[in-house]
Amino acid sequence: MKANFIEALENHDVERVKRISKGDLHNHAPRGGNVSFIEKWAGVQIPRLNRKFSDLGDMQSWYVENIRCHCQGTDGYEVRIRAAFEQAKDDGVTKLVLSFGLGEETLYDNLPNFIKIISDIHKETAPEIEFIPELSLDRGTKVDSILNLCDEYFNMSFYQSIDICGNEFAQPIANFKPLYRLAKSYGLKLRAHAGEFGDADSVKEAVEELELDEVQHGIAAAKCKGTTSINNTKRALARFRRPR
Repeated sequence: MKANFIEALENHDVERVKRISKGDLHNHAPRGGNVSFIEKWAGVQIPRLNRKFSDLGDMQSWYVENIRCHCQGTDGYEVRIRAAFEQAKDDGVTKLVLSFGLGEETLYDNLPNFIKIISDIHKETAPEIEFIPELSLDRGTKVDSILNLCDEYFNMSFYQSIDICGNEFAQPIANFKPLYRLAKSYGLKLRAHAGEFGDADSVKEAVEELELDEVQHGIAAAKCKGTTSINNTKRALARFRRPR
């Protein structure tokens, strides 16, 4: 299976890639949907890109101007979630991690209502896909202000993993230690965006400070300079391979 997947990638054989079962372990829920599905629901034609995004700000602007503008309110939010499951099915995904930002549940007044809606969408759209809900927090979040709320949310056994994303320079990664210790006590998988914009040391720091199971992106780890730095980062990354 692995060899077939690699061969399909090397040959740019998209249709063959789709036919191979796979996992999508990093999908920001409202943004990872099937465009054609959204077009049909909204009754509009969404322009396709003929260029590369210059940065994440450019990507977000395109998303707001071409996708979110057609998907307002709870109905629009739900169609974007459905579109994510539809895209996963089309791509041959059998295991899907969808991350939801803290606060998205306020569309439905409380977390239990939110859980029911998202769970129903999963069952109606793609029950054959293993669905892993993830709580995603902005790197600028004031951790002390959300600890009690997260304790309440984790106790509901909906979220199975946690992630932080956004501006990696907003505050020290160590500020999130109390939250990650709390998440660990509930058995959540610990993830964090690191090394997408920071350097290799930022990846090592995130892994060690938060005792991460997985790093989102982490591409800066490939730019280690010097044997000591490389070995230190490898040791930190090796933590991902431990069983849970």
